[in-house]
Amino acid sequence: MRTGHPPFSNANEQDKFYQLIATNRPDLFWKAHSQRKEPNYFSAEFIELLTCMLQQQPHMRLGIADLVAHPWLLGGGTATEDEIREEFARRQQINKQKANEEEDRKNAQRQAMGGNAARRDFVMNGKRYIDVGEEFDERSAAADV
Repeated sequence: MRTGHPPFSNANEQDKFYQLIATNRPDLFWKAHSQRKEPNYFSAEFIELLTCMLQQQPHMRLGIADLVAHPWLLGGGTATEDEIREEFARRQQINKQKANEEEDRKNAQRQAMGGNAARRDFVMNGKRYIDVGEEFDERSAAADV
């Protein structure tokens, strides 16, 4: 959740990140995950907590009591309700802006194609897909159905 993606794709020996955890090489695991991140993006406490949580052998993982008492979780880094609301409002505004930009781009594309561009569709795997583009021939579309 901290990075926006899982630590590895599959919990099997073929996954290169999982293999680093399974072979007790968390240093290489974190080195790989820290690439393209600002320095100290992952604190030492966070790395220690996640490394303990991701241990391959269940008996090596932290128990629930140890997890909730871990210094990283007790470090006061929890957002307040107001901070969460502000963050979600900010994200909503960004998403609205992106949607508006996409709509403007599509409108500009339609205008560039003459304003009344014909729709074309095609059938793939029994589903009809429609796109803005070249001339649309109703007869050939009916033959696809």
